[in-house]
Amino acid sequence: MRDSGNVEDRESAGPAGGGFGGGGMKLGGVGLDVLSVEPPPADHPLCDGRAPWAARVVVTPHIGWGAIEARRRLAAAATENLRAFFAGTRLNRVD
Repeated sequence: MRDSGNVEDRESAGPAGGGFGGGGMKLGGVGLDVLSVEPPPADHPLCDGRAPWAARVVVTPHIGWGAIEARRRLAAAATENLRAFFAGTRLNRVD
C-alpha cells in the first residue's frame, strides 16, 4: 500500500483497519520492504509473530532489491561503467 507520500498505510493493513480480509479488503498476504519507521518498534503490529495474519506477512529489512538477479544486474552495470570510464567513453551521462 504505497503511494508517493505514504510508505505504509497502517489504517488498512493489519487488524486495526480490518485488513487481510476485513473492512471490504481482500488481501491474501502482504510483503513489505519499507516501513514508516525503521527499524520498526518491537510492538509494531505487522511484526507480531503471534498475530493471526503473521503467516501472510513478510517484512524484510529494506533489502527487497537484493535478489540474486538484481545483484547480477548491478554488478554488470558497475563493470560496464568502470570499463567505459577507463576507456574514456561517456556512458549513462546526462549533459
